Amino acid sequence: MGRRENYERQHKEIREVANSIKVEIKKKDIDFRKVAGELNKLAGQLNVHLKSEDKFLYPELENNKDEKISQTALKFDKEMRGIADIFMEFKGKYNIANKIENDTEGFLKQEKVILEVLFKRMEREEKELYIYI
Repeated sequence: MGRRENYERQHKEIREVANSIKVEIKKKDIDFRKVAGELNKLAGQLNVHLKSEDKFLYPELENNKDEKISQTALKFDKEMRGIADIFMEFKGKYNIANKIENDTEGFLKQEKVILEVLFKRMEREEKELYIYI
C-alpha cells in the first residue's frame, strides 16, 4: 500500500468513527458512554494521522523544488494546526459521558461544526494535497 492509500485509509477510518458519533447522537436515548468512547477513539486516530503528516508528509512536500507543491503543503500544514487545536479543545471539554450528558446542547452544536470542518479538510487533502504523493 502506497503512502497516499495509507493516508486515505486513515481518513476512511476517521470518517467511520465520526459517523458512528453522528448516528448515536440522533437516537432518542443517546448512549453518552458510547459517544465519549468514540470521541476519544477519534482523537486517537487523528493524533496518529497528524503525527504522520507532520513527520513525513509536510516536510517532504514543503521542501519540494516545485513552488506550487511547497506552498500548498505550507498552507495545509498551517491550517491543520488550528483545526487540530479546536478539535482537541472540544475533545477535552467532552471526553467523558457526564460532560456530554450535562451539556448535550453545547456538545451537539459544537460536534456538528467541528466534524463538518474535519470532513471538509479531509476531502480537500485528498483532492488538493495527496495528488503530490
